[in-house]
Amino acid sequence: MRMKAWIGLLMAMLVVASGYGAEEENQWDFVVGASFVSKDFFADSDEIFNDYGWLGVSLGFEHWVGRNISVRGSCDVLFSGDDYDYADGSYMNTMVVPSIYGQWFFAGDRLLYLSVGASIAFPFTNSDYFDYSTGGFGAGGGLGVAFLDGRQKVEIGYFYLPVNVEATESGIIDDYNFGGPMIRYFAGF
Repeated sequence: MRMKAWIGLLMAMLVVASGYGAEEENQWDFVVGASFVSKDFFADSDEIFNDYGWLGVSLGFEHWVGRNISVRGSCDVLFSGDDYDYADGSYMNTMVVPSIYGQWFFAGDRLLYLSVGASIAFPFTNSDYFDYSTGGFGAGGGLGVAFLDGRQKVEIGYFYLPVNVEATESGIIDDYNFGGPMIRYFAGF
């Protein structure tokens, strides 16, 4: 139900934005970015894992649909490593995360903005002990600041990405949030 509310909010932002300023602001930007997500999905499982968080890169586009509203579509590739506490070894995780975000700027100068969006995670791991699979749609949001004519942005927020984790030996499947608090940087060209 929460996901439907996020998608509804994003769609409402797009509909409202399309009614004003669209002719004046019809601008497309290619966007590259970098992100750090402090994972909290293992917060309740610290006895099993030593966790390092996610580092990632992003490619996408941004389109100004109104004077103070833009839409960003992107695909993030996130990387993380984990150590086992109960066994020798470590493993690498990778997630491919296509996303769409709406951004609403608080004033005409395009300095501060609110960002909300939806995404889905496609996780991969080289662990011998776990298998990961998509857990459905996730959501994220944050507050950001733009500079250099709004083409570069720094954003702080929260990222919720549900992922199914299956223990290969026992077959037990649990859902975890592979997201967490995040900081992101984007540059448009």
